[in-house]
Amino acid sequence: MSRFLPPLLLAVGAFLCYGGGLIRDLGFYHDDWFFLSQMAAAPADFISRMIVILHNDPTEYARPVNVPLWAALYTWFGAEPLGWQAALLATHAALAWCVYAVLRRFESPRPLAFLGALAFLAYPSKDSTLFWCIDIIHPSSLLCYLSAYLLHLRYVETGRLWALALSALGVLLALGNYDQCVLLFPVFLLTPVLCSEGVPRRVKIGFCVAAAASVAFVLYKTWIMPHVLGVAFNKKVAVSPFGAVKVYLAGLNANFGPRLAWFSLKAAAAAVFAAPLTALAAVLLPWAAVKLDSREERADCSSTSDSLAVLGGAVFVLGYLPIALSSYIPTPLNHQNRLNLVPALGAVLFLLGCLSGAPPKRLAAVRGLAGLCGFFLLAHGSFARVWAESTRRQREIQGQVVANARDWSVQDTLLLRLPERYVQDKAPVFDSSWDITGAVRVWLGDPERVARVWSPRMKVGPEGITEPGERTLTYDRLVYLDAETGRFGKVSFLDLKRMAPVK
Repeated sequence: MSRFLPPLLLAVGAFLCYGGGLIRDLGFYHDDWFFLSQMAAAPADFISRMIVILHNDPTEYARPVNVPLWAALYTWFGAEPLGWQAALLATHAALAWCVYAVLRRFESPRPLAFLGALAFLAYPSKDSTLFWCIDIIHPSSLLCYLSAYLLHLRYVETGRLWALALSALGVLLALGNYDQCVLLFPVFLLTPVLCSEGVPRRVKIGFCVAAAASVAFVLYKTWIMPHVLGVAFNKKVAVSPFGAVKVYLAGLNANFGPRLAWFSLKAAAAAVFAAPLTALAAVLLPWAAVKLDSREERADCSSTSDSLAVLGGAVFVLGYLPIALSSYIPTPLNHQNRLNLVPALGAVLFLLGCLSGAPPKRLAAVRGLAGLCGFFLLAHGSFARVWAESTRRQREIQGQVVANARDWSVQDTLLLRLPERYVQDKAPVFDSSWDITGAVRVWLGDPERVARVWSPRMKVGPEGITEPGERTLTYDRLVYLDAETGRFGKVSFLDLKRMAPVK
């Protein structure tokens, strides 16, 4: 396999994950609108946008790499989603290339390494990380962490101190993006050949450096932030054995459960009829690896396959450990499946460790994995169509809001009623005060507008509408928009009592 062919084919795979040309129909979702509205209202320069983000959401001090990343993307692309989506595509292609590099360091044959990277890229339990613009922090965090691990392996092999220093920097950048990798540092003890006579000195040094970088980040977040910067992080640690078991069971279900499998099967079938040529490319791409580098079929990598399986198991378990200490629960379909990104990598590495055995099994493993990758790519093409449908509905709402803006006083709050808040229980249309408020502010260019989404969280009473964590909406300061019928205007308690909120 040519040196440049794997990254090129992985870039093609990423493009197919976005449904090919469907990337032009993807947009912004959920938290995207909050941060876009903040940056849109800031003075038109990079530094001011960072200052505004930190001023309006001080908890971002806990993830300091996010702030320049988002400000840079807005400076380059503004509120046009195509540039943001292209940046996400490039990040995922680079991440898949890093997975390929890790597999090659563990002596997986090139065809299997390519297919393993492609399987991770298109794994269906984490699709929100491909389409949710602000969530570029998840794949970029894992990209930094895998780069740090590869630099660690370079240090172990060569003893070059620059590789060790860059490895520590990579860990800090990863945690400064998102902290799901914070407890992943024990994997630095795992090298392509597990040492039966003890851990070599360089491995110990690299591990200690990664652990020190992780501890430094934890100290920054738990002590420097509240005591020096005066900012308390809004997430709490929840230590509960029952809660941890619940998270890991939910994680297994999210990555391998029947709901994900059935949804993916239906999505793959739908992709064939919706875009036959794109579906054909998705099926054929993995088979490009089947007959490449056949000279490696005789090579035996059984000495490293066990190491790779152990590495995968460790990444899966440690990737969910921070979630087990929080109030989050992994999900298979909706936008919160972003939490499955790191564990999905562990699942793929474990699978490759099992498949990278003796040469007689290799060809069957490559063929089976190629078929699995084709299925994943087909499913992702349909996933992209679901997220594109959310964007289409948002644009319809944008037209309704703009058309009625003159009849909506800035002192009034807009109450939006949707046919459904999520498309196929996966892609959010609008779900919270911050996403619809942010969107309306961007659409109208007015940072004073406020809006809410009518949801089951709300209680309708004679005095107004109440929602946990929000102020009560009184009817005299409320305007109503039904996205399904286009109805716009004032609404009363009796009107709302006759209508059920969307589920």
